[in-house]
Amino acid sequence: MFKHVLLPTDGSELSAVAIQQGIRFAKSIGAKVTGLCVMLLQQTFFYEMEIPGEALEQATQPWRELAETYLAAIEKGDREA
Repeated sequence: MFKHVLLPTDGSELSAVAIQQGIRFAKSIGAKVTGLCVMLLQQTFFYEMEIPGEALEQATQPWRELAETYLAAIEKGDREA
């Protein structure tokens, strides 16, 4: 029935529980799992100005690292399940 399960995460404890249940469900039906973490781009100090690529990269790097940490929990859960 389902071939692909999307597992969103925000890094919370509730999200971690949902990920584990989602992975178990996906494995039970032979579905593929994809993790998703959406992070807001914090641009308050860039309002109404052109953002140089390097400055944007520096501003988003901490959020990207946080999202990678959250998504790593899905990968780890998939290996352990």
